[in-house]
Amino acid sequence: MASREYYYIRTIDQHTINEAIETFSTINRVLPEQLQNHRRDRDLVETRCMVWAYLREHTTLSFSRLGKLFSKHHSTVIAGLKAHK
Repeated sequence: MASREYYYIRTIDQHTINEAIETFSTINRVLPEQLQNHRRDRDLVETRCMVWAYLREHTTLSFSRLGKLFSKHHSTVIAGLKAHK
């Protein structure tokens, strides 16, 4: 039963992640694939922060997991969220 519940939560989180990336990429006019690279252009940084803030609010993902989504360290996520506020 626990593994089924875990799978269900993971599925919801993955759907939420995909929707957030698509939505905020469209708003900021960046390609979702660009969020994975290490560039620090303002529009990419702001989009990543928007995605992190939304996911932090609407999921149970940790800072570490949020950072791994974009190949960033958890401290980068924390600093990004502080700047985003």
